[in-house]
Amino acid sequence: MHDQWPNFNFAPFFFTGPQLSTSPFAPTRTAGFLGFGRIAQATLTRLISFGLTHCIYTSNPSSPRNVALEASLVAQHHNLRSVRRVELDELARESDVLFVLAPGGEDTRHVVNADFLRKMKKHAVLVNAARGTLVDSDALAQALREKWIWGAGLDVVEGEPHIGADHPLVREPRYVQYYSIRDFFLRTGHSFFFFVLCWENVSLMNWKTAPFCFVMQMRDCSPYW
Repeated sequence: MHDQWPNFNFAPFFFTGPQLSTSPFAPTRTAGFLGFGRIAQATLTRLISFGLTHCIYTSNPSSPRNVALEASLVAQHHNLRSVRRVELDELARESDVLFVLAPGGEDTRHVVNADFLRKMKKHAVLVNAARGTLVDSDALAQALREKWIWGAGLDVVEGEPHIGADHPLVREPRYVQYYSIRDFFLRTGHSFFFFVLCWENVSLMNWKTAPFCFVMQMRDCSPYW
């Protein structure tokens, strides 16, 4: 490879794994939203500057598709090429990063299950900032362990606040390889009063075995759907 270096593109984050931004290797990026209420739309607005080119979403099946909203969002952001409502199968298959922002309850329990996760891209990242019950913890742990997806950012997990060492996600080891970070999940505190607790937990972590963790707060608790 001695004479081939001029043929390679280099970027500061080249060795850090999947990126939200577009690149010569990935000219398009798709953000998926499970639930497309006010918080999801605000999240999309903030993602545009990262290079997101397409948005797909699912929402309450009883709600009609809002074509005017989709056109308005595209008109507001010149880098955004399309916004469209899709079925769950397509949401899983096409999302490079998937944000779960739907309400909890029996109707949405384990909507992100093993079947859903197996359909996702190998480099996809799942972000759950809604309710823990929407994501099947056992299925997600298996997905991370067997590399169905690249990673997950979790603001909530199933069973909280009573999360013990036997929780399927807690049992998953943090695996870090030089120039590559794989099979990890990010655990954060959904409620503001967990902020100090999160930092205390971070300070007590055994970084050789503990999952990678950072603190993210969502203060707006309005309806997600």
